[in-house]
Amino acid sequence: MEGDIGETTVPIHLDDPKVLSDIERKLAKELKNELQHTIDVAKRNKTDVLQFGDIVYRNHPKVWKKVEGEWSNRYFPDTDVDITVNAYVRRTGLRNNPNILNHHEGRS
Repeated sequence: MEGDIGETTVPIHLDDPKVLSDIERKLAKELKNELQHTIDVAKRNKTDVLQFGDIVYRNHPKVWKKVEGEWSNRYFPDTDVDITVNAYVRRTGLRNNPNILNHHEGRS
């Protein structure tokens, strides 16, 4: 995942690489949690809405022929899914007014 930060209304130093790294880490964690939840719901409902079966079909057609009839009810719910999320902030747009930032930090 990659994106831009257009602007912010909270006092934050977008020019600090540590701050951007922390934002990226938190975004990756949040997206991973949302994806895991989506997969868990799909498995619980035995509905392969994310089409993992298509991946099996394309990469292992012989295996697919054996499991196709029971994919949704038997195999899909037991499929292990490893989620890796890489989040990158490519650009930061409008920045906080430094005077406002300094005021929030107790500086003048």
